[in-house]
Amino acid sequence: RLCGAKLSGIFMRDGDVFRLAAGYEQTPEYRAYEEANPSPITRQSWVGRTALDKAVVHIPDVTKDTEHGLPEAPRLGGYSAVLCVPLMREGSVIGVFAMTRPEPGAFTDSQIELVQTFADQAVIAIENVRLFEEVQQRTREATEALEYQTATSDVLSVI
Repeated sequence: RLCGAKLSGIFMRDGDVFRLAAGYEQTPEYRAYEEANPSPITRQSWVGRTALDKAVVHIPDVTKDTEHGLPEAPRLGGYSAVLCVPLMREGSVIGVFAMTRPEPGAFTDSQIELVQTFADQAVIAIENVRLFEEVQQRTREATEALEYQTATSDVLSVI
């Protein structure tokens, strides 16, 4: 809302593509398209271009972008302007935060800075979830090992 965007999404890296992980105000048709067609890491995709350049990709008018090769996305999403910001962790792009507008027009520098701040905060939240899940996994493994040791000890005490 702060940037006048119609829809937004977070795309997370999955091998050689980026998949839509979360979205706001997306039509069922657009969501189905994104799920069936993950963004390749190529210059033909705005998300892919963001990952390759490790930089903001700002397209004020998608009809004038000669590199883009996926025309179904803006048609189904109903957008004409795109802003993609990389989610960076330790020098690698782990995801892309994308915002769109229905009408052509540039995002302002202050809007881009605001989205970059949100992207930085999203990386912190994603990293915290990853670390929490890692600790949970280690706790499960330690619990299983303790249960195994207890069972083994019980068997040995009977012998």
